[in-house]
Amino acid sequence: MLISLWVERRGGFLISNIVVCLSLLDVCLGLSLRVHGESINLNNVSVNVHMLYDFLARCRDEVTLEDYCRLYIL
Repeated sequence: MLISLWVERRGGFLISNIVVCLSLLDVCLGLSLRVHGESINLNNVSVNVHMLYDFLARCRDEVTLEDYCRLYIL
């Protein structure tokens, strides 16, 4: 149902004649990812699995198995 309500050019869902846009924070909260800590600037970098693995390895004392799984899904 949500796919049929998606408005690509606005980046949101059409609900009751209003486009509800999603932010990166909304996606993180929806996946239960933490929204504090070290940020990764993705604007000028091509993201690959190796980069994410290195980031998680640096923070391994703070990262749980659930965090790895959520990042994999993302």
